[in-house]
Amino acid sequence: MGARNVVSPRYLLVTTIVVSALAAASLGLAGSRVAEPAPVRPQAQQLPIEKIEFASGHDVSSATCGKCHEDIYNVWKESVHAGSFADPIFQAGLAQAISMEGSEVAETCLTCHSPATMLMRPALDAEGLEREGIGCRFCHAIRAVDLDTFPPFDLETELVMYGPSDDLESPVHELRRSELLGTPEYCAGCHEYTTPAGAPVLTTYSEFTGADWPGLLSCQDCHMPTVMGQVVSPAVEPPGDMQFVDSHAIPGGRSIQQVRRAVNLELVTVDERSGSVDLRVAVENQGAGHWIPTGMPSKRIVLEVSTVFGNRERSERVVFGRRFVDDAGNLLRTIPQIMTRGAALLSDTRLRPGQRREFSFTLPAPVDADTKLIVRLYYESTESPTLQAETEDIHRIERDF
Repeated sequence: MGARNVVSPRYLLVTTIVVSALAAASLGLAGSRVAEPAPVRPQAQQLPIEKIEFASGHDVSSATCGKCHEDIYNVWKESVHAGSFADPIFQAGLAQAISMEGSEVAETCLTCHSPATMLMRPALDAEGLEREGIGCRFCHAIRAVDLDTFPPFDLETELVMYGPSDDLESPVHELRRSELLGTPEYCAGCHEYTTPAGAPVLTTYSEFTGADWPGLLSCQDCHMPTVMGQVVSPAVEPPGDMQFVDSHAIPGGRSIQQVRRAVNLELVTVDERSGSVDLRVAVENQGAGHWIPTGMPSKRIVLEVSTVFGNRERSERVVFGRRFVDDAGNLLRTIPQIMTRGAALLSDTRLRPGQRREFSFTLPAPVDADTKLIVRLYYESTESPTLQAETEDIHRIERDF
């Protein structure tokens, strides 16, 4: 895939922006119900809800969608995707990005952090929409994704919402079935990014499609599992006995539970000797169809093995992550640096799908002191030791000697 070049903004709706790309994910309105006679659908004029008007089909807020799709909206609004623009980590890079590249880089960033701006009229005061991040209108307007173009999305500008079914109707907007929805390609527009200098910075899509991972169908299998819920609020459509939706929480690397399911930590052997202990520790990517950690290269997973005795501690670490350099060979640490000036991948020590790696350590364990062994996996960021995706350990094992 060729590098995307930074272009001048056609519709700059913010005065400051950071260069980054979080994942746009499939926000499909997937749903099904048990085999029951179809309930009679109320006519549009009989809806016992506030009248909904989509004047242009462009500037539709997710809150508007939530008037009918209440269960889906209430889950989505707490998600990382909903906060992709207002997120403090995203906002923390604003000053650096502006000082490095200027406001002309905004279109690249907004494409995935505030994608509704691609649909809205230039004169529209879009503060509310820009701050809702990756919303309903954008994800359900995607007709096609082409990674060789920028922006990579072919978007529907009429009042049409694309979903997973062709047997549903809506009294307020047109519905069309999308064959793209639910596929890895649907997520690729924001999960695959090459810098202007040609460095493959975001590679989750290509990691997934290049993996030999039997039984895994799509990104949505793990990140949008089917849960109980109403596709449409009972105030709009009488529910059946049971309904299901695809979860719009869309958990990723910031969900410690999601990461725990994907990566396993095992203390393989522990051999005590006089004054020391020999360890063998295994780390395995047992549940992710992409490499771990994936996404932003500033994110790393650390294996740390320590012995604590008295008031002293001895530790050794193994880091799973990537390092990028600029065209002069300088190591880049921050997201704005990597996204705009990354020229080459210096190293990649991440775990491939299904990969298990074992590591050996020898640490002090004095015979005249009580010793505690601590083995832990945790996230850290190259930007700052305190700027971590999660402060809680992914896994932790303790043993006393």
